[in-house]
Amino acid sequence: MKIVSYILMFLTIVAICAIYYFIFIMGTVNFYEFAYMVSHNMAAGGTWTVVWDTIRPCLWLAAVLLVILYLVNKDLLMDDKKKLIFSIIIFIISIISLLKVVHLDEYIKNAVSKTKVYEEHYVDTNNVKIEMPKNKRNLIVIYLESMEASLFSKENGGAFENSIIPELEDIALNNISFSNTDKLGGAYTLTKTSFTISSFVASTSGTPINIKLFKGYNEKRPFMRSVKTLGNVLKENGYNLEIVQGSEIEFSATDLYVKENGDFKVFDINTAKDKKLVDKDYFVWWGLEDRKVLEYSKEELKEISSQDKPFAFVLFTMDTHFKDGYLDETCETPFKEHLANSYACSSKKIKEYLDWLKEQDFYDNTTIVLMGDHQVMQDSFYKDHEDFTRVNYNAIINSMASGNTKNREFSQLDMYPTILASMGATIEGNKLGFGVNLYSDEKTMIELLGREKFDKEILKKSEYYDKNILTEN
Repeated sequence: MKIVSYILMFLTIVAICAIYYFIFIMGTVNFYEFAYMVSHNMAAGGTWTVVWDTIRPCLWLAAVLLVILYLVNKDLLMDDKKKLIFSIIIFIISIISLLKVVHLDEYIKNAVSKTKVYEEHYVDTNNVKIEMPKNKRNLIVIYLESMEASLFSKENGGAFENSIIPELEDIALNNISFSNTDKLGGAYTLTKTSFTISSFVASTSGTPINIKLFKGYNEKRPFMRSVKTLGNVLKENGYNLEIVQGSEIEFSATDLYVKENGDFKVFDINTAKDKKLVDKDYFVWWGLEDRKVLEYSKEELKEISSQDKPFAFVLFTMDTHFKDGYLDETCETPFKEHLANSYACSSKKIKEYLDWLKEQDFYDNTTIVLMGDHQVMQDSFYKDHEDFTRVNYNAIINSMASGNTKNREFSQLDMYPTILASMGATIEGNKLGFGVNLYSDEKTMIELLGREKFDKEILKKSEYYDKNILTEN
């Protein structure tokens, strides 16, 4: 009975530590990411490394507090049975408080609430006529992990006196970059685009990801099979498709999505091991650090560009991932914060990568899209800029379209038709799913309904979604 009591007290302290961490370090927490992760492959990609680094300080504190508790508890004027009851009560209270912090109550409320936003505003991607230009352009999309326009200098619309990512800022200034203000800016993060796979799906399908606890995507429950995604459109137009990332492709069921929607060739850490580019037991950060990913991707690009077909090449960076980012031996450390240095290093690496791309024969006929996938899950980094509206980075190089890029309120959902338009495609009605071609004058869903209302509506249960998007046909 005593042992059970102390175990419960230990877990209570861990829960309290987690509450502190979520409130004061992460800040922005939602249950939807957790629901998705427990329904898919959480072990792949490096999740447990991040989880361990996150809870480790709490465990040490919990152990110290447990010793103190033991010394105090043995002198409490109650028998073992009462101590156990007391331990159970405070454990339940701590767990309820933790679930409240991660907004489980909102998740449950939305799960039983219904919305008609799909019936009223969603455009079935299968029913939209998309015409690619006669001279089909190549496409390179680089998803920059947790890269925010907020990292720019104040002069150009960011939150900091001096830019943390000057190279990426310069790229945004000198190319197409959509903004929520009259300076540089970017896309808002919605609850259902707040982690990498959800952002990837939204920006390539115009459709929010389905998030239901213990109901993951698998062979019997296909991943967006009924939606015509970017991969599907390009595959139909004769493109070769490839995705490159440093983590395992199975993480977050990314493998299911890219196979179902375009059947991308995959290069991940396991590919690198199979090709003997790294040792069988190699694992850094989330798998392969960005330095290696970028270098290996050059060979992949040379191969895919040598074929007699247009290509689409998707690449993910990871070094700037929560918590605090990763620094390899080539990175400089001009800032006090580890994460700031990680961002600065990533900015330089992407600039060097783009310089290499410019030297390639395929460059002039290639549209390059850079975008941050979501906000960094570490609000404490912005503790001195809490009033600043944070948005995600975007820049489009060699775009074939033009239009107003300022004062547009948009999300990752709008990137799907915008990417196609950047390649010179003509999109009937300029809408795909919930996404709007940002070069057009059509209002985005955020501009039409307001960001808060739209965000709430797509969290609710939709009969249209269940019937028409989750269907296997």
